[in-house]
Amino acid sequence: NSGTVITTPYLTLENVGTSGISKAKFWSANITDNGFGVTCVGFVKVKDENGYVTTLYTEELGAMFSALSKPPRALSEYTPIVAANMSEYAPQEAMKKQDGIGYGTLRQGQYYSTVAKKNKPYNILLPEGYDESKKYPVLYVLHGYYENQDRMIIYGNGKMFTQELIGNAIASGDAKEMIVVFPYVFTSETLDEATGMNAENDAAYDAFEYDLIDCLMPHIAETYSVAAGKENTAITGFSMGGRESLNIGTKYTDQFGYVGSICAAPGAVPIFQWVREETAPFLIMMTAGSDDNVVYDAPADYHNEAAELNCPHVWHYVNGGYHGDNCIHAHLYNFVRAVFQA
Repeated sequence: NSGTVITTPYLTLENVGTSGISKAKFWSANITDNGFGVTCVGFVKVKDENGYVTTLYTEELGAMFSALSKPPRALSEYTPIVAANMSEYAPQEAMKKQDGIGYGTLRQGQYYSTVAKKNKPYNILLPEGYDESKKYPVLYVLHGYYENQDRMIIYGNGKMFTQELIGNAIASGDAKEMIVVFPYVFTSETLDEATGMNAENDAAYDAFEYDLIDCLMPHIAETYSVAAGKENTAITGFSMGGRESLNIGTKYTDQFGYVGSICAAPGAVPIFQWVREETAPFLIMMTAGSDDNVVYDAPADYHNEAAELNCPHVWHYVNGGYHGDNCIHAHLYNFVRAVFQA
């Protein structure tokens, strides 16, 4: 119907009327592509669930054919754009609720982990006006040692303003509408929570790699209205969660297009070199604090390693930043504005 907005990773049609189009259901169908989302600039082909294809020419759609975008920008192209727009800190106004703005719905959920062989919890933030008929990109945000799924969204060193940061960024148009998942990272058959900083507990955090890929992500895709593809999937994390986000995000670059870390713990083995840039993420953003007396120089070590390998990345250094909330808020303020927009 007229007024429908159709969005794919590479194409948006706004205010499209059905004049000359016999089947309106095509508007909610997939776009066939040649690897870049469209067959050519002159027309697009729309396919319904039965495989029936029709061709829509731009001449037919006229001025209502509003946008035909390019593929996401590569890491080397997108990194300096993001870097030029970074804010060292999260502005106080960005962490306040504003009249007339919706901040989404925070829900609790659980899924069965075949890695831990038990149910595991998560929190999920659905955007304001969440609509099952739309597909949303997904950001995974991981907590650190001795923490849980509440730490990055409800309470850390103090009240977390994650929901306000994301809601305000979406409302201002600076961020895309997104689903944000806050998992319980610790993954063990024998332990329910961390009991110490040792090899056994480290392994339970590292096991989240397989839990995320094989269990949680499929569950989220089955349960919520999620847009597929690396261009629609991001990951970041704090402390031990930052170690895991670097490991996971730079390893599974076919699934994650945006990778972040906040005061990342030592021990990650990130991949900062790819044979072809097309297989790299679109963005890597690392945040560190000058007053971090927990992981000390570990984030800088990752930054230096990436620099030595000529891997484009955003290095975000927070003066006065400690191992906690002010670095997390500063990172999330920037990261949610950068993801899903390459």
